[in-house]
Amino acid sequence: MKKILLVFTLILILVNLIAEEKANLWLNNFEVAIAQSKELNRPILINFTGSDWCIWCHRLESEVFEQSEFVEYASKNLILFMADFPKKNELSDDIKKQNTGLLQKYDIKGFPTILLVDSNQKIIGTTGYREIGVKEYIKHLNDILK
Repeated sequence: MKKILLVFTLILILVNLIAEEKANLWLNNFEVAIAQSKELNRPILINFTGSDWCIWCHRLESEVFEQSEFVEYASKNLILFMADFPKKNELSDDIKKQNTGLLQKYDIKGFPTILLVDSNQKIIGTTGYREIGVKEYIKHLNDILK
């Protein structure tokens, strides 16, 4: 019984660590994303999403963004920013205002929309969900960045 309890506890710790790492990967303050983009000389990937309702956003998340290959790629090549528009989960007023401003600025019409922008907030390219898997999605992003 103690071994089962120990294994269960270790699994819970691992799940929490993975969730924390995922949360730290995506910024929700655009000014911080811009500063990091300038400092590291990397483009910003803006993920316009409806995290708690958008089916295609969930698929993109699970098929690409949660995959270790993408996490490794992004940590070396991108600044990740999430502009979330949930229906059930509450965001702070500042985050809502910021995200709505970005939605209007970039004239976003649907979710998920993925923008790659430079540190001056100029659009490099636009994409969204593609049923191609993580390796091909990374290739697709690299093609946009060329």
